[in-house]
Amino acid sequence: MCQKLVLSALVLLGFHASLLFGQSSQPAAFVTNNVGDSVASYIITGDGVLQFVMAIPSGEGPQTISITPSGRFLAVGHGTISSTVEELRIFEVFDDATMAQVLTGFVPDSPLNAKWISNEILAVTETSLSNDNRLITYRFDEKAFTLTMVDSVVTGDFNTNITVTREGTRVYANNTFGVASINAIGVNVDGSLTYLENEVVEPVFAVAVDASPDGEFLYGAGGISGTGNEILAFQIDDAGLISPIAGAQSPGVSPKVIDMTDDGKILVVGHGTDSTIQSFFRDDESGLVMPTGFSYDVGSQGNLGDLVVMGDLLLVTDESTSDDGVRGLLSLRIESNGQLKVVSPAVDSGGARPEYIAAWPGLSAVLLGDINLDGVVDLLDVAPFVAILGSSGFQIEADINEDGNVDLLDVQPFVDLLAGG
Repeated sequence: MCQKLVLSALVLLGFHASLLFGQSSQPAAFVTNNVGDSVASYIITGDGVLQFVMAIPSGEGPQTISITPSGRFLAVGHGTISSTVEELRIFEVFDDATMAQVLTGFVPDSPLNAKWISNEILAVTETSLSNDNRLITYRFDEKAFTLTMVDSVVTGDFNTNITVTREGTRVYANNTFGVASINAIGVNVDGSLTYLENEVVEPVFAVAVDASPDGEFLYGAGGISGTGNEILAFQIDDAGLISPIAGAQSPGVSPKVIDMTDDGKILVVGHGTDSTIQSFFRDDESGLVMPTGFSYDVGSQGNLGDLVVMGDLLLVTDESTSDDGVRGLLSLRIESNGQLKVVSPAVDSGGARPEYIAAWPGLSAVLLGDINLDGVVDLLDVAPFVAILGSSGFQIEADINEDGNVDLLDVQPFVDLLAGG
């Protein structure tokens, strides 16, 4: 029965393959030092403690970072006073979380956000105050170390942040100037883009957006707009279109970054004005969120840089030494009740103003076949497995035979895992 479920769904699909040669064997985190002009790497031990590995020179003003689903390559975008082009550098990651630069590319001003859609396709914002903003996709050749533009779509007057659904078929891009809105964009297997809609969200705007793990809901951090405490929420339909649902008022001031646990049960929001991190319960069915009553204070205004959730671990950057003389990356444990407990105090990043974070769970954390990341391999993994096979996305849990590809050769091993429980 399992085999029939998988194979019947495969008949109509094309397939995407990506090579997997190296990455950190242990969980790892990577941080941009925006003023220090470097990128730092950390190993994360089994209990969540951070160990600094290295800081490697980057271009001027690294301002966005993303790691491929395979964990092998980092993309880092930069920002300077240039109004024409900016650097986008690619770094290779090795088994011990050390890094080496393999490519310096150039993209239109300014790449404020970049996200890998797959191991080959990278989405980058073109952010400008004077021209139309765009979302651009590039194809990365990991053998030749080249970056080639694939497609672009207009995303409004000021697009600074994007989120990619887990299976890699949808991108949602914010627009915070002019008519505040969120753009829904479809991603094809070859990296080409299909514009879906522009959902107006005024009188508030979303400075950051994040899609739920199941791809059915979208959330936005409202920054200083509205009451200055706004959490926006939207339902995503089968076509990828969004419609607003009831959001929430955050106990923190000026929400600016947002992420959620792999199971989607807890949403965490970082704030700019008071530098607090607030946690929220999230209902799977309705998508509604409500504060848990728990928070963590990073320090003075502006100290909180970025946050990223990896499993039940929350990684946070403290940008400044102004409060306690330390800066860098810290880790907190997200409890099931939403409580945030410090695991590892801030570990210096080897450069000034540590800000944006990319996280990699490590090969040791991968449960092959657990495509929906619920801790077991069962029939609930069939649909997401098929979706990965037929999309532009890549998920290491779907590479069942561990040959570096996600393709038809993974079908029978996946069926065997299902049959074996």
